[in-house]
Amino acid sequence: MLLSDGRPYDMAYGDMRYALEDTKMALAEARRQGVSAFCITVDPKGQDYLEDLFGTNRYTVIQNVGHLPTKLPRIYRNLTV
Repeated sequence: MLLSDGRPYDMAYGDMRYALEDTKMALAEARRQGVSAFCITVDPKGQDYLEDLFGTNRYTVIQNVGHLPTKLPRIYRNLTV
């Protein structure tokens, strides 16, 4: 489970597209190794790019990090059932 404040980016990347593609490749390599990733973010624009990175139903956007304690049990339950 990955908790995120927004788009993958590091100043060293320079171009944000590279950061997104690098993250996408890392997630694909993890899947090939049998590691399944799920992202929780507070980025209101997460819908714009997370499906491409994580896949359908492999991420959620919450409005406020303060909501995490009430949402996390349901998210966990949905992932494990």
